[in-house]
Amino acid sequence: MGYKKTGQKKQEVNKFMQDLENGVKGVFESGKYQEYLNFCSRFHNYSYGNIVLIMLQNPYASQVASFTTWNKLGFKIKKGSKALKILCPVKYNTIVEEDGEEVVKSHLYFKLGNVFDISQVEGNKPSLVSELKGSDKEIKELIRYAINNSEVAITMDESLNNDTANGYYDLLSRDIHVKASLDDLHKLKTIIHELAHSILHCSLDNELSRATKEVQAESIAYIVCRGLGLNTEDYSFGYVAGWSKGKELKELKDSLDIICKTSKKILDFFQKTVDNNSIM
Repeated sequence: MGYKKTGQKKQEVNKFMQDLENGVKGVFESGKYQEYLNFCSRFHNYSYGNIVLIMLQNPYASQVASFTTWNKLGFKIKKGSKALKILCPVKYNTIVEEDGEEVVKSHLYFKLGNVFDISQVEGNKPSLVSELKGSDKEIKELIRYAINNSEVAITMDESLNNDTANGYYDLLSRDIHVKASLDDLHKLKTIIHELAHSILHCSLDNELSRATKEVQAESIAYIVCRGLGLNTEDYSFGYVAGWSKGKELKELKDSLDIICKTSKKILDFFQKTVDNNSIM
């Protein structure tokens, strides 16, 4: 496989963005997408505080639900799975006397609840993505270069081999973990995806929605891979569609500028492999 040099012109990056938008729209129009939406609609929307709690316990959690909800959906929790703790609001009323009259007072407290991520359950789940396959000398060199030269530590993590997550950026330790069992092409794309998170979403108080963060990171991964002469559309189109959850592509359109700028930054990082004659 040959690689383009990565000093991409602005119009070429813009073309990749247009290809991405068109590809995602194609996913929206598929029956598979409706099946996926029906599945996702069964999950509760958690508060920002609980999302942070979940991510601190499991950085690659994507869809969480209670033991009861998973059972109703036809899934079983894997033996030995550790529950994720969230705060569940509990409302109650009391009657008090004020100025000789009985008044109803509303109260709110929180108790700990247990939820499990989709990676912790057994059963067939609707998916919009296909794992990327492929490997050659150049891809291996790009992976090696990223591991050896990234400012953020990158680990090939065997503990992820039995999970649905392909990788994650740890907000606390500020390092990247990638599933060791992935084919090299998917490893490289995942490294780029998580590098994007490490650049754009490295703060716990970042208030962007999870959907926007994931659309940004995967869009950047797609563009950078295209700039390196690699095609990840079988995965990226479905991934972006899954997080967008709407035919208007709002998360993508609102992020165009930051996606382009960050893509160029990561492409410049990989350009050094070309400049040093390490892959050409």
